[in-house]
Amino acid sequence: MLNDNLAITVSLPGNIYEFQDNDRHFGGFIPSLQYWANDRWWIHGGIGLAIDSPALYDIKDNENDDWNFGCAVMASTGYEIFKKKNFALNVQSKLVKGRAFLAGDAHRDAVSFNIGLGFSWF
Repeated sequence: MLNDNLAITVSLPGNIYEFQDNDRHFGGFIPSLQYWANDRWWIHGGIGLAIDSPALYDIKDNENDDWNFGCAVMASTGYEIFKKKNFALNVQSKLVKGRAFLAGDAHRDAVSFNIGLGFSWF
């Protein structure tokens, strides 16, 4: 925590997609800041590394084995619906956009939007 309302975090978003009959992973390593606007509502965002890689369970020799890197951004918000001692349950949404650069001046873009429940221990 930098202060009572601001923390440095790292977000590791990711998803699996199919490409040319192989499963691949598009994810990121995103250093972020999380700010509590009030006692229950927080906003969170950052910029970092986008990673396009083979899904670790689907790596084959000389096939689907290229790793690509680029830039990713993330923004999220959440509202704590239940708090007790050092535990909180929140409803949250997250938007992640990334671009990985491929060979031959090509690129691959990914966007994900999620709504879910979050669990926090602090």
